[in-house]
Amino acid sequence: MISQVSGPIKVRYGGMRKPFFDFPTGPQLILPWDTPYGAWQGAQRGIHLFIDQDAVERLTHKAFRRDSFERKNGLDPIIHHLMSAMHMDVASGHQSGPLLGETIVTALLLRLIADTPVKYGSHPRTAGSQREFGKYREWIDAHLAKPFSLEDLAADMGVSVRQLHREVLRATGMSPYRYILMQRTERARQLIIAGQLSLSEVALAVGFYDQAHMSHTFRKLLGAPPSHFSNTTK
Repeated sequence: MISQVSGPIKVRYGGMRKPFFDFPTGPQLILPWDTPYGAWQGAQRGIHLFIDQDAVERLTHKAFRRDSFERKNGLDPIIHHLMSAMHMDVASGHQSGPLLGETIVTALLLRLIADTPVKYGSHPRTAGSQREFGKYREWIDAHLAKPFSLEDLAADMGVSVRQLHREVLRATGMSPYRYILMQRTERARQLIIAGQLSLSEVALAVGFYDQAHMSHTFRKLLGAPPSHFSNTTK
């Protein structure tokens, strides 16, 4: 569990004679074998993300090991922002589909597993990485017409989700989630300009869940609603 609380809260470890201690407000990694809390004191609000062992192994393609997780001392801003992004995604009803949640959880695991440090933006775009990326680009282009998960893509390519993240990031400078979203948006923009389909038909044709999902993505990535690109409105 990754736990991130807001506001003062005290916890007691063990029996009733044990003292209460201040619980840190920054993100905390709580592993299954950690000493459980004996009691809480005070009111608190927080974000708690539970990731089961099967999900860890499925997303990292590594056996679950007690010693593989690295504890971060103090506030880790990356974990904090990832947890906040997960909370906003859940609160909005997963408007971006399953890819965003998978991306956030995978990024959290990469951040927490000690032997897989990740520094975003540090991957050079080499000719080799571009050639390797070609197979991912072709698969994504062929499957844009319907929603799919990163696990679907990784399984068909015979790689782990972690390796998928690294190779797409190295080749494009973007996470797989953002790259796929940008490809959907560009294909939708082209269809809207062509003027043969309604906006709701365009949304379904490129794998958005509905027109609202497409509109939300257009405003986020292009700064304008889909109708802005329609010839009928110009």
